[in-house]
Amino acid sequence: MKLSYGEVEAVVRTVHGPGAKPTALLGRLKYLQRFDWPPGGAKGQGSRAGYGLEQLLALMLALELLELGLPPLRVVRLLRTGWDQTVRALVIGWGAAFEGARPIFLALAPRALEELGMPEDPDRPSPDRLRAVDATTLDSWRDDFTRGSAALYVVDPRRIALAARTELDALGIAPERDADAAFIELGTDLFGADEPAVWLIEGASGRRRRA
Repeated sequence: MKLSYGEVEAVVRTVHGPGAKPTALLGRLKYLQRFDWPPGGAKGQGSRAGYGLEQLLALMLALELLELGLPPLRVVRLLRTGWDQTVRALVIGWGAAFEGARPIFLALAPRALEELGMPEDPDRPSPDRLRAVDATTLDSWRDDFTRGSAALYVVDPRRIALAARTELDALGIAPERDADAAFIELGTDLFGADEPAVWLIEGASGRRRRA
């Protein structure tokens, strides 16, 4: 799937724009671009060569974290630090919604004050990390108050995948069958298999993912 930046922006504007001032959303997008996010994206509104499903998912997740209240630079550092695992979780989210894969979640326990006063550096790894976990692990974190974080933010990748698939079709950019094919292609690249039911992340469910 090849997308222009304008098409990527149209999708995230539809998902994250309602109720927000257009200038505020545009400012967030430009700030993320300033730090080269999403990864692998071309600059500007023109060529489709640098944008695809992975870049769209990367931007949608970044905007969701911004809505949580994290500053843009911290969001970029957070996503860069664990992007290999995070993008796998997002693709599994599509598989869990439509193709029988086991649901997986992304959990973040932000430590907001840990780096207070430190200089900005977009390339420094983040002390926080989005962790791919299954429902059983989430339940144990929720129920064990002795280990629980003061704050725990949970992303359900199924919701992000569904929003991407739905809006690509609704905006006339790509019908749902093409979006599904793009998820299969990306999943095959990431997991080495075109069967969503076997897409697993090592350590997220007690089983090793298929290579």
